[in-house]
Amino acid sequence: MKFFKVLMKTFVFIVGLTVSLWIFMPWGKIGEYAVLSAEKIASSRGLNTRHTSVSGSWKGPTININDFIAKIALGGGEFKVLSLSPSFMQSIIQFSPVVSVSFTGAKLSLPGVNDVGIDSGKVDLSLKNGILLLKNLRSTGELSFEGFVAIDISGAKIDTADLMIKPPQKIESSLNLMKNMLPLTQESPGQWRLKREKNG
Repeated sequence: MKFFKVLMKTFVFIVGLTVSLWIFMPWGKIGEYAVLSAEKIASSRGLNTRHTSVSGSWKGPTININDFIAKIALGGGEFKVLSLSPSFMQSIIQFSPVVSVSFTGAKLSLPGVNDVGIDSGKVDLSLKNGILLLKNLRSTGELSFEGFVAIDISGAKIDTADLMIKPPQKIESSLNLMKNMLPLTQESPGQWRLKREKNG
């Protein structure tokens, strides 16, 4: 009985310590360091990014990147708030990093078109065997989409995809230009599809 009491006290102490560390962990500072490190890597690969501030919460945990901007030669995006929530359990199960991303107040720029609005959106990201998977991808607003895209990061090309896109009319000319580079088709007025099946 005495051993059982000692064991229970030890268990309660360990759980309490773990929860305390989790709650009081400086998630904002951790997020700021991670974002700055990612921006440095992105810059070396031609993606220019910047943000105004980073805040964090132990709930999730969640890291909020405020006024985030990312640009490449063909366009880019602006996000009022970009929120990242790492999924530690899923990462352990899949033996690869998994993170849920949500955003609000987004604007995209495409060749010849600026400020395409997206009210909100979310996506689950995972990376395994050199494939970046964007799963449960969806958005609402002037531009909406739903589906998934898997990207081979070694060749920076789409591996597989099935993404329904409902764009505003003003960007359809840009999508027509992008058909030469991406597996894009117009299925009906105001509805496009990005689709590529696995070879073999």
